[in-house]
Amino acid sequence: ERNPFDLPKAMIERGLDVMLDGALRMMARQGLDPSRLNLDFSSLRDEMRPKAEAEVRGALLLQAVAEKEGLSVKSEDLDARIAQYATESGAPLHQVRKAFKEPEQRRALEQRVREEKTVEFLKAAAKDEG
Repeated sequence: ERNPFDLPKAMIERGLDVMLDGALRMMARQGLDPSRLNLDFSSLRDEMRPKAEAEVRGALLLQAVAEKEGLSVKSEDLDARIAQYATESGAPLHQVRKAFKEPEQRRALEQRVREEKTVEFLKAAAKDEG
């Protein structure tokens, strides 16, 4: 609220797509067939829009802070996160590494790690001020 700016419509729509896809996958995991539920996707998108806008706004703000503060992700950071995923999932490390060789997956991982570094930076800065 303290950082008003226009959001790119394409980013909001992409966020809505991801949220809907996640909801449909969750239904399927619970044994529900979304095609039999007569869902009104237009209404669902309208209901989810405020959350998607908040998530896009938050991601853009974190990106701006990371750029301003020069926070970057090193290959060691990514390797550590991949190893963590392998340990948590019980999957072989080489298999998890292979999954993250895909450019889209690699970018998503890098963005996630960068956002986490930025949040940690903001928490530390808040403690220093508080």
